[in-house]
Amino acid sequence: MQCEKIGDATLYCGDCLELLSVIGPVDAVVTDPPYGIEKLVKAYGRSARNIIGDASLDALEDALWIIGQTQVDFWALVFYSPRVSPAFFKLEHGLRYYGEVVWDKVAPGLGNPLRYQHENIAMFRMGDPPLIEPTFSVLRSYRCGDVHPHEKPVPIMRRVCEVLSSRTILDPFMGSGTTGVACVSLGRKFIGIEIDTHYFDIACKRIENAHLQPDLFVNPLKETRQLNFEELT
Repeated sequence: MQCEKIGDATLYCGDCLELLSVIGPVDAVVTDPPYGIEKLVKAYGRSARNIIGDASLDALEDALWIIGQTQVDFWALVFYSPRVSPAFFKLEHGLRYYGEVVWDKVAPGLGNPLRYQHENIAMFRMGDPPLIEPTFSVLRSYRCGDVHPHEKPVPIMRRVCEVLSSRTILDPFMGSGTTGVACVSLGRKFIGIEIDTHYFDIACKRIENAHLQPDLFVNPLKETRQLNFEELT
């Protein structure tokens, strides 16, 4: 296991199933895990890249179960592919489903006959965490994939983190580190775990660059209770 500390970000290179029970308390989980679609897509891009753990949803199921057993009062926002919606909602992890956000990628992906232009973000709420800020259920931003097959645009991850009144955000499937970049730009503490050494190194560089170029217009997160949409209607 390798550990790097960059400002308020703590990054681990290792298997999240071995680390989740010892990392300490967090306020929220925001993650873009392996989608379990390796058999459907075969490989990604011209270089035929694969993602560790993408053959099934087993790693995600086990990770969410451990998080549910070791954390209290938290939100979990989990990206998943509409290709595997039935399997995703059959996962046994004990987290309580709250709602759904859709990421409109603007440009559709490849494939026939159904070309998906969106991905889903399932919201789970456990215990009594601070309520989320009001937000629309559809977020639009062009998809990207320059350094990772499942790479998310920073504006999407920033908005997803922004609605959470959370000081410390965990991403157990960090990939190329976009969640961490978003957290740094928002002044949040971040804990990231990535099993692939190649993407771990990329994540470290991206988060370090974000740390060296802080957003001067971000105020430190205050200890205030946020209202959710239901309380405003």
